[in-house]
Amino acid sequence: MIIEHENLNLQPSLREMVNIFNQYHPNYVSTLDFYANGVMSPAAGVSRLKNNGLVIDTYKADIDDRNGRTRRGVACYKIVGLE
Repeated sequence: MIIEHENLNLQPSLREMVNIFNQYHPNYVSTLDFYANGVMSPAAGVSRLKNNGLVIDTYKADIDDRNGRTRRGVACYKIVGLE
């Protein structure tokens, strides 16, 4: 789901996370993807977005990082709606 963050009262860091979600739409965004885009605390940001009324689906997966090393239990997120 693409979110128009202009309609939400969000801090700049949270607006940037929404932009990243929109760029990856319709795919999930992993913690590693957020790190690569300059977000240092994705889990805290996702929690704050949920507190602001976004419904975010989460699952954990084993993902290869950019160096080819498998990272186990990486959180992956996707915005699925608004409350």
